[in-house]
Amino acid sequence: MGKKKKISIGPIEWLFILLSVAGFVFAIIGIFIPWIGGSVSSDLAGASRSVDGSALFSDELSLLAEADGVFPIGVVRAFAIIAVVLAAVSAVGVFVKALGVVRIKGLFPFLVAAATIVIGVLVAVFSYSYAGSLGGVDGGDIIQISYFPIVGMYFCAVGTIVSGVMMLLKRG
Repeated sequence: MGKKKKISIGPIEWLFILLSVAGFVFAIIGIFIPWIGGSVSSDLAGASRSVDGSALFSDELSLLAEADGVFPIGVVRAFAIIAVVLAAVSAVGVFVKALGVVRIKGLFPFLVAAATIVIGVLVAVFSYSYAGSLGGVDGGDIIQISYFPIVGMYFCAVGTIVSGVMMLLKRG
């Protein structure tokens, strides 16, 4: 019988594991917390109010998306789900590579890492496109209404990108 290889994980490997798993957790959390928010202000009345955000899979976002000319919310949702799946794959890949269980080399881990990073960026781009297409009201001094992505989008996009970067750095 051969000797059993002892697995030793150094501090750098722990850092990679921690960051990739944290990126995955952030991506998952991002899907369930408010994704799109808004603000209403009036210079005439001297009042301003932020509108609480709506989660990605909430009915409010679906209702807002029914207007003509609005970026499809289905695209944003699909890319967010793909982002979470790729963040999970990247986190598992980093963990397995750090343990030394499987040798991950070649083009495949590079493509997975690159796809994860690109999808994370596309989540942010599509979220801003959706929020921008909701339109706003610019009534001068009377009223201004605007929509914008909030914390959920940032959690999902940044978490996915971090997991992808960790996979990219750990692949070799």
